Amino acid sequence: MLKIGGQVPLFVLPAAGDGKTGPGAVKSKYNLVLLFIDDLDLGGDYLQALEKIYPRILAEHARAMVVISSPLEGIETFAGQRQVPFPLLADEGSQTTQRMLGEDGSNALCVADRYGQVYFLESSNRVENLPGVEAALDWLEFIQIQCPE
Repeated sequence: MLKIGGQVPLFVLPAAGDGKTGPGAVKSKYNLVLLFIDDLDLGGDYLQALEKIYPRILAEHARAMVVISSPLEGIETFAGQRQVPFPLLADEGSQTTQRMLGEDGSNALCVADRYGQVYFLESSNRVENLPGVEAALDWLEFIQIQCPE
């Protein structure tokens, strides 16, 4: 389960157009913004905001992954309609999301350093109640100050 100060548990899920991936693909290489969304329709605006700041996320030596509680087909359709620069992972049935978030919600924004330590975690039952994506940038900047390359 995710918790501040703990490690991001490793998992692998099907990804739109990319086979399978998960946090282990970037561990030891990049800081990580991990977003959990339970409804692709409601989370679309949040994903769009994440897309807009993604160049700044890359500049902070980080990558993003989005876990969506939807079937892979719907996620691939969504990804095919736009050029999403980060992996969209299908968690149909929400088993991984529930294991990661427990009873704290079905949507979350998490920021971890390249070693997998969680620095920031906010969760909610509604995606619109999550902090803005700028919060992820603030934490990535803090991590870079703490752990510069």
